[in-house]
Amino acid sequence: MRQVNQYYCYILASTRNGTLYTGVTSDLLRRVYEHKAKIMPGFSSDYEVQQLVWFETHDSIENALLREKRIKKWNRRWKLKLIESLNPQWDDLYMTLSGQPETLDSRLRGNDGNDENDENDRTDTNRKPELLNNAMLNDSRTTIQSISP
Repeated sequence: MRQVNQYYCYILASTRNGTLYTGVTSDLLRRVYEHKAKIMPGFSSDYEVQQLVWFETHDSIENALLREKRIKKWNRRWKLKLIESLNPQWDDLYMTLSGQPETLDSRLRGNDGNDENDENDRTDTNRKPELLNNAMLNDSRTTIQSISP
């Protein structure tokens, strides 16, 4: 049985409508964790760009890289439209895909999650992000639809 490799083009954000970072990886959860934990120095760690707000799967690295290059050439408005077409609340999709509690993000930023202001910093503490499952990462037939201007 031939193993199907999947590659991901993804967009991270610092906050809603904040700084954006577009990248490519073969292991989405690992790569986003690396961004969150600031394992590699660079743009995303310098600008606190750690929230996975959009991604799509590709069957070849060439297609994923081509998509990344195209998105990087887009103007900001097109990128925001792409994100909001699939993630209108700008939820951090990493938390849903990894099954990690929401407090992981604050711990990675150096906060122990017990800060009394944490609850006030969230725009809607009662809303749960859309449920995505790990099968989405492993099933090429569930490739997320993308939009192009």
